[in-house]
Amino acid sequence: MDPSSNTPLHILLHKLMHLYFTDTYPLLERAGVYPGQVPLLKALDNSDGLSQRELSSTLGIRPSTVTMTLRRMERNGLVYRRRDPFDQRVIRIYITERGRSSTREIDRIVGNMEQRVFKNFTDEEKILMKRMLIQMQNNLITEPESGPGKDGDHA
Repeated sequence: MDPSSNTPLHILLHKLMHLYFTDTYPLLERAGVYPGQVPLLKALDNSDGLSQRELSSTLGIRPSTVTMTLRRMERNGLVYRRRDPFDQRVIRIYITERGRSSTREIDRIVGNMEQRVFKNFTDEEKILMKRMLIQMQNNLITEPESGPGKDGDHA
């Protein structure tokens, strides 16, 4: 596609995300993970034992979404819950060995996709792209008008 084309940016972003998820979804599914579970697994892999509230806050995902996603992940043996020994009101979420194995597979899948997406990009272009995406995300978070950003689901 010609970069100078008149195709609106939102159409280009939509096509890119569609292609990305169309290719990624079956790979994640084979690994026993659904796309919505990836951020939670990665957060727990980096910081095991978070509470549901901490997961929700860290990831910018509604508590009800976290609850439903964790329920499915627990059924699939990716995580388990335990009461906090110091505060019995708090339930902590821990990643299982199966969850860690899935996280390693996610890293492999995402790494391969990033190589495909950024083929023929220089390191400087990748850094610039990341900077611009972060700025776009921050723009939507700090000035929500409608949609998911308004009710706190930024993931």
